[in-house]
Amino acid sequence: MVIAAPHGSFDWYTAELVEELSEITSLPAVITRGFTPTECGGWRINVNRPTERRYPTDTIEHKTERAREVYERFRDTVFRAAAGRLDTYIEMHQNGSEANIEVATLGISREVAIAIKSNYLEIRDRILQGMPDLIRVDLVIEPVDQVAIGAWAAKDHGMLRLSQTSLHFELPAQRLFYRNRTRRAYTRILSELIDRLVKSRRGSSEAKLISSPLPLTAD
Repeated sequence: MVIAAPHGSFDWYTAELVEELSEITSLPAVITRGFTPTECGGWRINVNRPTERRYPTDTIEHKTERAREVYERFRDTVFRAAAGRLDTYIEMHQNGSEANIEVATLGISREVAIAIKSNYLEIRDRILQGMPDLIRVDLVIEPVDQVAIGAWAAKDHGMLRLSQTSLHFELPAQRLFYRNRTRRAYTRILSELIDRLVKSRRGSSEAKLISSPLPLTAD
């Protein structure tokens, strides 16, 4: 099981978030810095797939030799962190376009997605209790919900297809990261959610996960 921030410099605060999640959950973390348009001559290397694109004007991803080399180094580092077979792979990203936390998935059943969503809402409402000034951000997750950012390229020819189970989190930067108090609260929420998921994956079958959605695993 590995958690990663492929765009640790480009997706603001995701590197720090993954560091905290790794410390809390004991998951090995892979954090990539660099490969931004500033550092790559106006191109963003995508890291979690062997492509790059000119930013922000070009929406077409181009396969290049340097993008392939970066992706292969990233892929190999993830598998070294996993120390063998990659059972569960989690990526953290941020965006400026969506209002919800969006989770694109591979290898997740509808029942498990419902359990993850139910756990998130329970954790969010409990942690934000008594903090009415903080916005309550919803979570949408495949295959239960339709997501705007489906991570299709990483599913088709990138990291997400290489794990038995993959979760690709897209976090709304303007709603979660711009205020320190909000950022700290949602770091706690995500930490507890990922910790429950880790415990359920390590200690129970999918049937147990589905039958006891709150919490994801019985301690």
